[in-house]
Amino acid sequence: MYSKYYVDYLHHHAPEMNTKFLAFTKGYAFDANGGAIALYRATREYFYARVGRVENWAAESPVPAPLGSTERAATIPHELIHEPAMLMITCHDTNVSNGLSLVHPTRTIFRPRTLETIWEDFTGDRKIHTLKGRD
Repeated sequence: MYSKYYVDYLHHHAPEMNTKFLAFTKGYAFDANGGAIALYRATREYFYARVGRVENWAAESPVPAPLGSTERAATIPHELIHEPAMLMITCHDTNVSNGLSLVHPTRTIFRPRTLETIWEDFTGDRKIHTLKGRD
């Protein structure tokens, strides 16, 4: 899930001249079963947005995304965006790619007002909704 400010950020960000991707590194991991939210930092598998003009799409679409820690990924012009938090990974029992281990206890946020603000930035609602009690 992306922040409700994501598209606005993309419209107002002025990328460097050769940038092909904006790679977002900061976000949150959300335990959809229990409602815990923890800070998440992407270190290799970024959440990214391609930079370019629509009329150049066909020519630029074969450019690989800067994913992973390979030498090739490092050569693809991209900007790491560390602030603001733009992504929220939802973790639950049947999500095989993002386990609950992403909601690490040392990064879990407990302050109620902070949790409400984070949730509202992503959903527009202040009440956190979970899968708990649903069939």
